[in-house]
Amino acid sequence: MSDDATACRLYEQWGAELATKNDVTMLLLTIDDTDDIISTVADSISQITLAFPEVVAESVYRDLVSLSDIADRVGVTKEAVRKWTMLTTTPFPHQFSTIGAGQKVWDWIDVYDWLTQVKKFDMEDEFLPTRKQVIAIDAYLARIPDCIELEWNHLQLKAQA
Repeated sequence: MSDDATACRLYEQWGAELATKNDVTMLLLTIDDTDDIISTVADSISQITLAFPEVVAESVYRDLVSLSDIADRVGVTKEAVRKWTMLTTTPFPHQFSTIGAGQKVWDWIDVYDWLTQVKKFDMEDEFLPTRKQVIAIDAYLARIPDCIELEWNHLQLKAQA
């Protein structure tokens, strides 16, 4: 799936790009700010997997960032970010995990939300789904039915009985 013709078609039709990280090829799907990102992603993934049956969409990529990554992305010092993590009045997001020799990492979505809501950073050039939207997209990709679908199936079974 990594040939140039495939990559061109993915980009031209869906604005999707292929990227490889740690020997895993990822499909990077860029979605503009939309009222219904979940449906937009679901429709795009359905179209892509119909055109390319070998594509398996598993989950939304977790963009994990360190103190240095955060500082670089927003143009402040690492020390400023470290101080933010210690605030008690407007708590910084909980760390996602630790890697290597205890280096803390955060999910960029949580940090992004905190920066735009608490610190009032202008991040107009970047649109990210919310945490709830990511969970819904991951559930869709994992084929986990939502509450409405479960209730609908239950009502259909009752009607047939």
